[in-house]
Amino acid sequence: MSHRQRNFKPIKKEEAVSIGLSEEDADLFKDLHDSFLQKHLTSTDLDILRPPPSDFFVDYKSLPNVDESKLKEYLSQVIVIKLNGGQGTHLGLSTTKSTIELHDAFSFLDIAVQQVEYVNNTYGVDIPLILMNSFHTDAETNKYLTKYNQRNIKISTFVQHKFPRLTKDTLGIHPKDDQNPLEWYTPGGGDVYLTLQQRGLLKKYINEGKKYAFISNIENFGGVLGTNNFKLINLVFSQSLNFALEVTDRISTDYLGGILVQNPKSTEKNRVLLQELNQIPSEKLKHFNVKKFPFWNTNSVWVNLEALEKKITQGHFKLEANASIKRVEELQKDFHHLVTAVGTAIQSFQDTDDDNRSVAVIVPRTRYRSVKSTADLMILQSNLYTMFTETGRYVSNPARPFRDVPTVKLGYEHFATVRDYKKRIPHVPDLLELHHLTICGDVYIGPNVVFKGTVIIVANHGERIDIPEGAVLENKIIAGTLRILDH
Repeated sequence: MSHRQRNFKPIKKEEAVSIGLSEEDADLFKDLHDSFLQKHLTSTDLDILRPPPSDFFVDYKSLPNVDESKLKEYLSQVIVIKLNGGQGTHLGLSTTKSTIELHDAFSFLDIAVQQVEYVNNTYGVDIPLILMNSFHTDAETNKYLTKYNQRNIKISTFVQHKFPRLTKDTLGIHPKDDQNPLEWYTPGGGDVYLTLQQRGLLKKYINEGKKYAFISNIENFGGVLGTNNFKLINLVFSQSLNFALEVTDRISTDYLGGILVQNPKSTEKNRVLLQELNQIPSEKLKHFNVKKFPFWNTNSVWVNLEALEKKITQGHFKLEANASIKRVEELQKDFHHLVTAVGTAIQSFQDTDDDNRSVAVIVPRTRYRSVKSTADLMILQSNLYTMFTETGRYVSNPARPFRDVPTVKLGYEHFATVRDYKKRIPHVPDLLELHHLTICGDVYIGPNVVFKGTVIIVANHGERIDIPEGAVLENKIIAGTLRILDH
């Protein structure tokens, strides 16, 4: 958070309008910019952040199943929104992330469609699937979706806001016009709320009798309405909740995302906030360890549409902006992006005059199967999971002798992109009995390879390791070229 201490200055609305933003969008952009500048926390204040009290959390396992006589009524009042703005640049993709193939020619988008269509067919309802695209993904997504024109599902899209990139040193507006898309960015998943309201979609769905939106990332295959018990739908409807954020047990590989905190020195010390870990200096991260902050934001939320509209129209809807620095290679420059996460809206539904509270629900890790790296991709493509194409659901392989998911780490230099990952691991190994896998350096994996226990493969600089076809490695360390040591 040290970037907050720089001499950043507010932007002028007129400047935003002059480069192509509408009056309304310029107001939103200025509000985002101002909210970042007005943050009162400093790097020192981070030490006093504490976890929320235990009574703010609800344990999924303790929730009752839905009353089957009410399930169809509940489902008919729900919409599903998938956040589909990403190109997957951190995976080396220049196309829409949701269109890449994951399993048996199924993409992220295909699986999202299957999940909603299955519920519609099974329970005789008409739940719409709504995609929030970005200006990067909209054209490709709509072209891809034409194959679903004759299916039993209503699919619609809308485009989130587009804002100008900000200079790294001053946080000022960089582009002089809106002609070069490289000079513009999208402000994160939290943009979904105000975009829905501004586009008239919030009012539209309320008028159609919809009560709740379930919102999740397109790449989170665990983000489903429910399975057989529909515990979360039952929770939000039976308790008339305004907002529910799904969190899950945090593990060591969780790094892109956030945790829930309270600031005891704030005038609103009881308000629960979402703290993104990438906003915390590395020397402060030890304070935010897994033992002290054991729950991780899944970025899946349930929001009451009428309560959301009321908050926005009354001016009581707040989203905390975070800053990140992005390198744009084509421009040979670093820029600031101000973004919001969808879970940050939890802070807006805790006012004392709210009729109903917001909660965080501790859900099983099965509801958080997100692909943020090629290591995540490898796990989901392996025999650790089975995908049922009819339902679009990933189910853990019952043949695995352990309950947890193994830790997989692939070296950034050689495995960061999907292209490199597929070239080096064209056939995903058997991971059924794996605990931990680390692969670093110039390594290639042959077909029909089995990894068990702890396997570490490290190719030294200038050397290459080829794991031959049919190799079975159990508790082994491989270093250099092919020196195999017991672990």
